[in-house]
Amino acid sequence: MKALITAVLSVLILLCSCNFNGTGREGKTLETETAKVEIRNIFVSDVFSIDFSSDKTEYTVLIPDGRPSVPSVSVEGDGNWRVFQAFIPDSGKSGKATVIAGDKTYYINFVKDISRGFVLQYDDRYSFVPDYKAEDGENIEYFSTDSGVLSVDEYGTVVAKALSDRPVTVTASLDGTVIDSLTVDKVIKAPLNIFLIIGQSNAYGYHDVPEGTDKETYFAGQKSLCDCPAPGTVYCDDIGNSYDDVFYSGWYDLSSGRNGFSPSLGKEWYRLTGEKTLMLQTALGSMPIEAWTPDGDLKCFGIDCYWETVGKFTSYRSELEKPESCYTLNHVFAFWLQGETCEEYLYSPETFYWNKNGMADYAYVGDWYNVNDPRVPKGLKLITADEYYTLFLDMYRGFENSIGLEYMAILPVRSMMSVSSGQNRKSEQLTDLVPPRIAQFALNYSGSGNIGIVTLETEIGRTDTYSDIGASGWGYLGCNNIHYDQIGYNALGRDSAYNLFKKMTESSVCDPKDIRIMDYDGTTLDADSTVKVFLFETRQISAIVLPLYSEGKVLSFESLDTGVCTIDRYGLIKASPEAKLGDTALVVVSNGVISKSINVIIG
Repeated sequence: MKALITAVLSVLILLCSCNFNGTGREGKTLETETAKVEIRNIFVSDVFSIDFSSDKTEYTVLIPDGRPSVPSVSVEGDGNWRVFQAFIPDSGKSGKATVIAGDKTYYINFVKDISRGFVLQYDDRYSFVPDYKAEDGENIEYFSTDSGVLSVDEYGTVVAKALSDRPVTVTASLDGTVIDSLTVDKVIKAPLNIFLIIGQSNAYGYHDVPEGTDKETYFAGQKSLCDCPAPGTVYCDDIGNSYDDVFYSGWYDLSSGRNGFSPSLGKEWYRLTGEKTLMLQTALGSMPIEAWTPDGDLKCFGIDCYWETVGKFTSYRSELEKPESCYTLNHVFAFWLQGETCEEYLYSPETFYWNKNGMADYAYVGDWYNVNDPRVPKGLKLITADEYYTLFLDMYRGFENSIGLEYMAILPVRSMMSVSSGQNRKSEQLTDLVPPRIAQFALNYSGSGNIGIVTLETEIGRTDTYSDIGASGWGYLGCNNIHYDQIGYNALGRDSAYNLFKKMTESSVCDPKDIRIMDYDGTTLDADSTVKVFLFETRQISAIVLPLYSEGKVLSFESLDTGVCTIDRYGLIKASPEAKLGDTALVVVSNGVISKSINVIIG
């Protein structure tokens, strides 16, 4: 029997590996390596030449010192290839772009070199440290030849305040004598990412407020724990609403802090890449996924989140495209954290009325209803995994087409207390496979687009009243175990930035190390575990490839005996009509390279 199972698994792995496809950074479909690939030329921006030869696989390009923008690499050729652009981390001196073409890999190393000049990006802060050790009592003074372009404070911090094509010099003087100088040849436009922070209240940055505590005071205390980025590296614009109006905070520097995961996300991204980011924070509490689709009839509280986000993004893009702009648009990513409300409540897009402070009724479109509310329209049910999956793809494809979204990052939602298993409530690990979680894991492994889970830190959150203070995720969640406290948000942001960065670099080419199969409550099923499925009933599982940034995340689910049970694309196991008590079958989860199986017994 074991020999037969091994043979069947071998065939399945072979079939999966032949059919597996991925997508490269330039949109090239990655097929099997048997296809011929010919690279005729590799281009580096418009001003660099590497004198390409197909036999030479490594190149070095010298770029200005300071904080230059990293040149982009493009390819001319036939067949399928992948291009991983270079990043130079904050304070780094070099970065590497990689072109993978069949059995050849080309490396283009970008190295900062002072002989190529010294440049800063707009709004950079640069610490000018003179080559001089001051004695006690000595006071070094700093001066700029054009403070409108480069200002400098008493500590030698240089701020790039305006674009400039001509050199500006900052000097350090002691008693009127110049002891050192820094010449900045240019201040250039800064490449700027726009990260859409979208979803519900946990994406917004809300906190559980302890009973008897003033909300504003508590939020201010949490904000003080924010992992703030350095000035001039991460910016933000926040959406707000009063349930009859939508307004924005306007552009501000995120070094001042903010509740939520966006400060740590931007800070870690800058540390890893040296790229500035604008956080377009349009998440709102209680917003259903329907309001995030391009369907303008699906709103909540009268708010159309999708078109609000598209409209605000478009206005920023227009500003960035103006010749006088100090920035150029770089990457466009979205970070999605949503799904709690639909685990417990029903969403109806029909008109409802809300009375505000005893004033006249306001008519809106869309509202949440308790499952037992008599106003629930006939036939309305809690959202299913398939419905959530479909609505998410509508949102993703809309953003992809309307704003050029490159990647949709998912921070998986947790299950709510009311729909979680007793053991999970006790351990505060709310990981049950409720419909939005089932859909989000399926979106990660389906290969339906540039969509992926970027953190599993959401899986380990606990409150600070949990008995085991050393437990993973202790203190991540607030008192109601619904919203994250700021240290939890900090962890989500850092981990999301790290995993997305790894996905964007050559390190994502690493082989998958494991497939984690999850039971209905989110706990891990060991290989060859046995699960029971009762006659005429179902059992939910799901799976994910680890590490999150590895290749081969597309998964298939297969029952080796459909006369005993079937399994669908969401991991739902169903006892077959002809199954009998005690029947067993093997369920295989595979990405074409790794396969894991569990045993199913009919009970």
